[in-house]
Amino acid sequence: MKKTLTILTMVITTAFTTMIAQEHLYNDEQMKRFIIMFFCDGHAPPLKYDENGNFIPYKVATALDWANGNKIPHERMLKLIEEIIRERLPILRGVEDEKYDLLEEVIAAIELLKIFHGPNTLALLKECAQIKDSWISLSIAETYILIQEEEGDSISFLKELKETNNFPDKYAFCLFIEDIIADLKEKNKNEAVENYLAFLLDLILTEEDPCDANQIDRLLCKILDGYPQSVQREQMTQIFLNFDDDWTRERFNEIKSEIEKLPADKRIDFSKGVRLVEHYIEHKKEDAVTESNKINNLSPSAIVNTTDETEQSNYETPSKQAEKSSSKKILFGFSVVVILVFIGGVVAWRKK
Repeated sequence: MKKTLTILTMVITTAFTTMIAQEHLYNDEQMKRFIIMFFCDGHAPPLKYDENGNFIPYKVATALDWANGNKIPHERMLKLIEEIIRERLPILRGVEDEKYDLLEEVIAAIELLKIFHGPNTLALLKECAQIKDSWISLSIAETYILIQEEEGDSISFLKELKETNNFPDKYAFCLFIEDIIADLKEKNKNEAVENYLAFLLDLILTEEDPCDANQIDRLLCKILDGYPQSVQREQMTQIFLNFDDDWTRERFNEIKSEIEKLPADKRIDFSKGVRLVEHYIEHKKEDAVTESNKINNLSPSAIVNTTDETEQSNYETPSKQAEKSSSKKILFGFSVVVILVFIGGVVAWRKK
């Protein structure tokens, strides 16, 4: 009888422990390795198994899909991503080229912060900005702007990057910021557009590299009405007209000729209170106008509360799902224990 009860107890304990362990199948270190391997180098995470217990690779669209599909709370994902970054920052500070692979991992982890971020994320991005590398600076700047919901609040941070000589690659930054400004114009966020355009004007007037100045110049010609023949463009051109290399002299003399097509007294000077955003009226569909009016009629507090509730709902859903799943498994396990104990008791009674 004692032997039967001992075996029965072992079976019950093993079944219950295994079931509970499914909730914590991967510890933090394993999870961090998964994140680095599968979301920092483009592979899909192998978190499904065949009948032999071997991993089955499968494709997922994003890290968000993977976290939601495996019921991993967003809080845990954020914690692990931040740990990955913080563990590598001390190694990267002051290091040049020999830690290139490590730098790629940090850049990829910073990109994940666009999806998973919290109250301390902006401070972490500022900490990452101490690393002198134009490509990591690009990821930092993009992530910072997107977390700030593309508002002009990001300008102060961009100025910090500029002042510390750690500004992103200008070509890639111009491509990114062009899309941001286009989106802001579409949403009629003119104040934010003003801030970004003013920053770009300041950036080009203090630029010392002709190639970078050329990239910013091309962007401003596309997005700032009146800039192609403005006083500011002429001021920028004067800096590079007498450079040693032929390409720089030819390019900026070409720009000088474009400017001089308009008489000097008719050129716009953006330093004299001229609005940077061109205000214009577009014919819109009736439903678009209605939707815009609804948004404008909301009080600022209502807009903030609605946004907060939506974000909180999106943020907590995976965690709640995990809690429900855990409760169901515990109840099921308890039921199994009761049934097995009952069967064991019957068997022991019959043997008597």
